[in-house]
Order: sequence, then C-alpha cells, then structure tokens
Amino acid sequence: DTLTDETQKAFLGRPKFVALQGALEAHLAAVSHQAQPVDLEQTRAALKELLAAVEEYEAYSNTSAAAAIHAAAEKLAGVAPDGGAAIQAVLATHF
Repeated sequence: DTLTDETQKAFLGRPKFVALQGALEAHLAAVSHQAQPVDLEQTRAALKELLAAVEEYEAYSNTSAAAAIHAAAEKLAGVAPDGGAAIQAVLATHF
C-alpha cells in the first residue's frame, strides 16, 4: 500500500502476488494464535453426554432424545477447543 509507482502496483497486484499476500497473512495469523487451554474432563463429560443422547435417539427416535442431542452439543460447544464446530458439522449432516 506504500508503493507510488503505478508499474510496480500493477505488477504486484497480479493474482499470484495477491494470493501470496493472503497466504502470508493467514500464516502469520496462525502462528501468532494463542490456543486456549482445554479442560479435558469437561470435554470428555460433554462428549459422553452427547454420545448417550445420540444412542438414545438411534434407539427411540423421539423428540426428547433429539432435544438431548441439541443440549449436549451446546454444552460441548462451550468447552471444545473449536467451539464444537467439527461435531456440529457432523450433527448437521446426520441429525
């Protein structure tokens, strides 16, 4: 953004350089990210609860089991390192 020469701007504005800039920015963001500590006990407990709810739903296919899946997934989202995104994607596909 500090270039004043239009020829340089045009050259560096080519798609390959723009993509390189984006990749470098993404890399810098990734290496500077500070991971939050994960409470493994809470995460395991939430996963166990979710699994029990899924098993109940598979056995009975009732609304209370579906609600239990939703509640357990929300609890997991609160403790999982990714906010439960990976599990939510699977649940969205299958339930």
